[in-house]
Amino acid sequence: MRRPWLALFWAVLWANEACATMMRMKLHSKQEIMANMTLQRAMHVVFGSKPELTALLQEHLAQGLQSGARGKVARLRAQQKQSADPTASSLLNGMLQDTQAKLDNEVEKCGTYHESSQVEMDEIRQDIASYNSGAAEARGNVLKAQTEISMMQDKMPEVDATLKSHKAQCAEQAASMKQELDLVTSDLGVMVKVLDKTTCKAGSAASAAALVQCSHCGNDGGLVMLQHSELQPLLSQLQSSVAHGYVQHHLMKTYNEAVARDPPVMLTQDGVTRQIALVKKGHHLRARRRQRQRRHHRRQSPEEMFAEAKVERIPEANMPVDCVPNAKCTLGAANCERLRDRFLLVHAGIEDRMSELSSNLGTLETSCLAAKQNYVMQLQNLGERLREENVRLAEATTEQVEAEASGHLKAQQHQSVDKAYQSTMKECCDSQNDLRAESCALEKIRGELEKLNGLSAYITDCEVSEWQDGECSAPCRGGTQTKSRSILVHPVKGMACPPLTMQESCNTHECPVDCRLDDWEGWTACSAECGGGVRERSRSVLASPSHGGDPCDEKTEAEACNPESCDKDCELHDWTEWGACSKACWQGSQRRERGPAEPAQGTGTCPEETSDARMQFQVCNVGSCSKYYHRTLDQHNLLKCGSKVDLVVLLDGSGSLGADGWAQSKKLVTNLISSLQGGEEEVKVALQLFSGPSTTENYKKCTGGGGDTPKLKEDCGIQWVKHFTSDTAAVAKEVEGLAWPAASTLTSMALAEAEAELTYGREDASSIVVVITDGQPMSHTRTLQAAELLKRKARIIWVPVGSDAPMDLIRELASLPKKENMIHIKSFSQLSQPLWANTIISHACPKLV
Repeated sequence: MRRPWLALFWAVLWANEACATMMRMKLHSKQEIMANMTLQRAMHVVFGSKPELTALLQEHLAQGLQSGARGKVARLRAQQKQSADPTASSLLNGMLQDTQAKLDNEVEKCGTYHESSQVEMDEIRQDIASYNSGAAEARGNVLKAQTEISMMQDKMPEVDATLKSHKAQCAEQAASMKQELDLVTSDLGVMVKVLDKTTCKAGSAASAAALVQCSHCGNDGGLVMLQHSELQPLLSQLQSSVAHGYVQHHLMKTYNEAVARDPPVMLTQDGVTRQIALVKKGHHLRARRRQRQRRHHRRQSPEEMFAEAKVERIPEANMPVDCVPNAKCTLGAANCERLRDRFLLVHAGIEDRMSELSSNLGTLETSCLAAKQNYVMQLQNLGERLREENVRLAEATTEQVEAEASGHLKAQQHQSVDKAYQSTMKECCDSQNDLRAESCALEKIRGELEKLNGLSAYITDCEVSEWQDGECSAPCRGGTQTKSRSILVHPVKGMACPPLTMQESCNTHECPVDCRLDDWEGWTACSAECGGGVRERSRSVLASPSHGGDPCDEKTEAEACNPESCDKDCELHDWTEWGACSKACWQGSQRRERGPAEPAQGTGTCPEETSDARMQFQVCNVGSCSKYYHRTLDQHNLLKCGSKVDLVVLLDGSGSLGADGWAQSKKLVTNLISSLQGGEEEVKVALQLFSGPSTTENYKKCTGGGGDTPKLKEDCGIQWVKHFTSDTAAVAKEVEGLAWPAASTLTSMALAEAEAELTYGREDASSIVVVITDGQPMSHTRTLQAAELLKRKARIIWVPVGSDAPMDLIRELASLPKKENMIHIKSFSQLSQPLWANTIISHACPKLV
């Protein structure tokens, strides 16, 4: 008969090794293990690991072998039933308790290891993510720096090429201006000689000069030359088109005036011969003059200058001497004084052109220098930015490499920790499965022993719930917590209950450190003043995140700024209220204005001060002035000015008026001043008689070109008949006795003197200047400048007389609105009519009495 205990003992030796391997693959529940637990497997599990159990089994087996019979076994069973000896059960129950305690310890140990390992790997993964983020940010900075570098490397050659082109253009323009300036300066010297030769004393050669008009030469109207052995060859030496234009304009005007008085005569053959000789002499003198100029500029010839600047020589103007006089030319008498005045006008016009060219050249040089400096600054800025971007590129590249290397090292660390974790957790899994299997095997053996011994007592082991974790005493850096479990099934002769409470460490990981940032610093200046820029601000890290702490928010911020266009027009204030009406009758105007509130930017524009956008007028007082008429002794109807006005009257006494024109001009001024009601609260008047200098020397003195202080009347032809006074009747009487200066027309100085006179005016009175003139001012440029200065202090009313008055120029000189400040009288014969005095009064006086 087989021995069950012997079979049970040796069956363990034949257990399948695969079963144990399978059990170590995962944690198995007690139910799973017991479902597959046989006696043989149970004996295999405990064999060699429980020597006390092996001794007990051997003892019971030996007792069974000695009896030799089944009856012995029966007696053993009965004996055990009767003796109720708990040795075997107690031993097995104790072993179960030990196994359960080991299992609890193993679970606690592995759980602690799992938690700490997970925390460590989480921190490593966070570090990897941080390094990856840093590498990505650094890579973005690398790409940004590379883009900026590429842009600047493309931009710098463009700016450099633009700078070179700009230098060439400036050199070309400057060379062209200098060439013309040299010609004009030379022509000015010629005109000085012409004026020196134009002496108008009785019996002088100049007084016998005649004008020759050749209609077959030049443009429409032909050319006019002088029949004079010295003057015409000098005029032939003029080279600039400006000088020739002035000379022809004034000679033609003088010729027309001459033939209007005396009919022209045909040029005789002898006259033709003489004029041809003068033309040839002019050719010869001009050629010699060019040779002298070349020798003077030998160090750098014009050709060399033009070769350097790569400009074209300015072609010389077509000369009057290219005209060959013939019998078709006509001869007119020349008035020496008139001719001299006209040559003074030519001289002043050339001087204006010379001043204009000098000013333009200075402006060109200033603008070219400013533009050059701008381009140089652009290149310097681009170079500096290129250096900065190269530094940023190097820094960003270093940051990228370091971040990538650190991330790689952290990845290797994570791999190492994870490998150890997997190995340790497999050991934990195997150990826990072994302990569970051991517990199940002990229960199986205990049950089989009871069956072999014939015991039928019901055995129940203690069953407890899963551990419930209590609160940890610290959130990090190690605390303690109490774990507890409750009894689910109380023991009956089985394994006693294990401990129901247990103290263990918890939260052993380092405390997480959240990122802590400083306050934002102020915004940087916008990268562009207009056209859209970027401004930034940053904040420093006070504490870097670690051990799973919250990461840092953005450390830098950028926002768009100055989006408005660089080319911004100015912004204007609201309109002012409408001003008082400028006239009491015959349609005046009211003015309103508005100035700039914000200036223009870049290439933006701002309307001119006198444009409709900034100055507007509306009609007022359109009724007739007839109700204001005063009947004079000679039965004329005159208006009477009762406004509080400081009125300055400038009377032109130039030679172009003629004797009759001078007489008519005095009548107009007499009527005008007689119509002013003088008084401290009414009109104050000042009267100036102006003409101009008779020589170039005096002209230089009067215009600031000479060293000596000029005498206002003797040198400049400026005479103050009366300074500001309220005795208008006395001033009107003085007009009748004024002598005619019959000189040139230095209008610019007359306006400047009027401006000085206004400094003695009343602060609460309106300031008005009335200019009565017939001809061209000597210098347009100086006159325009003087008028602009005067218009800042006073309103200028211009009264041009005659058909030769320069209306285009006067339109520029007059105050706004032009139609109220320009009173054009067609002929001198009309000046004595009360209508024109009334017209001036109505324009100048908003209050009539």
